Amino acid sequence: MRAIALAIALLCPVAAYSQIAGTANLGGPQAMVSTPIPDSDFAAIAGKLGLVESAKPASELIKGWRKPKKILVAVDNNINRLAWLQAAVPGVQLVAVHNKAEVLAQLADADALIRLPCERDYLERGKMLHWIQQGSVSVAGCFQVGEHSDVVRELPAALADSSVVITNLSGVLARPLAEHAIAMMMTLGRGLDLAVKQQEQRHFQRDAIPPGRLWVFRGRTLLVVGLGAIGTNVAEIAHGLGMTVIATRNSGHQGPAFVSYVGLADELPALVGKADVVVLAAPLTPQTRHLFDAAMFGRMKKGTLLVNVASGGEVVSADLVTALKSGQIGGAGLDLADPANPSGLNPGDPLFDAPNLIMTPETASHAVETPDASGGEDMWAIARENLRRYAPGERLYAVVDPKRGY
Repeated sequence: MRAIALAIALLCPVAAYSQIAGTANLGGPQAMVSTPIPDSDFAAIAGKLGLVESAKPASELIKGWRKPKKILVAVDNNINRLAWLQAAVPGVQLVAVHNKAEVLAQLADADALIRLPCERDYLERGKMLHWIQQGSVSVAGCFQVGEHSDVVRELPAALADSSVVITNLSGVLARPLAEHAIAMMMTLGRGLDLAVKQQEQRHFQRDAIPPGRLWVFRGRTLLVVGLGAIGTNVAEIAHGLGMTVIATRNSGHQGPAFVSYVGLADELPALVGKADVVVLAAPLTPQTRHLFDAAMFGRMKKGTLLVNVASGGEVVSADLVTALKSGQIGGAGLDLADPANPSGLNPGDPLFDAPNLIMTPETASHAVETPDASGGEDMWAIARENLRRYAPGERLYAVVDPKRGY
């Protein structure tokens, strides 16, 4: 979910690009700065984020790997950034790019891309391309299910045969995403959205907020769908509120102590009926596409709250509107509302008229003027460490599995 923000920025002038990439990403265009870049303890960052090395070194992992000569870098608003990265790979040409036109102009002989989204036209035109270090978590743009499309496509040959390997920012943006999910849950469960509407009308009516929208969360059950980095952060916060947390994940039944039960993905239909709150935090894949439809809503407790900080493609919007109107779903919070047009719904879209629904325009991963803004220096530390390792063909961090799509 966050490749789209970067992709949009690449189509815009440099100043707008810096707005996404600097130390803040929603606070208006960021002026270019000359800020010293601090040394980072990468071992501590890797431990904090749970980063895992690839099983094989890049020289074996990537079909046709060779020592890189030219790498394109989507720079931020710090003019020292390129030199800081260059120090990790003496002898390799690093080229700063600020928009998609510049990427395409330099792509033909580029060996790798740093802090750029995985896009299919990059794979098609980049005949020398072997590695993409994403500036986001989601890689749906290159894989079978696009983040903003309902079309299931063939996996690109370059990914299928490992001619190109993708690494992402797994874990980096997990905290703001998790806090956004919990904020949506609390807003819905305490009827704050209804109070805000009354405030806008300059008239309060306390009994207009129904008892079903005035919850105490302690003792209730929250289900995390997708116990990855984001889901684990959601679970930790919910547990701290006194909630019982259950979860699903593909990789096994193991989970942290604050999750009372971890089921496999195929246990979701049985587990979803036990939850008072369901939070979607799983990546978009052919298996999760349209996972929450009328049938799944029918398995949930009447009045359950649904929060989605994953991808709009996992929820059938028309079915959600029906479930909200009937009261089967008591309230919903969507950060990625429509898979086809997430940040600019048509004014006539039925979602706007659905009751007990709050939506945000893909802001869940954003943080302004905090160490977590745009991933902060952690994002750049991962990119630099992977760059340092890729050049001599060593093991990389956060490699995306092309078969799973995450």
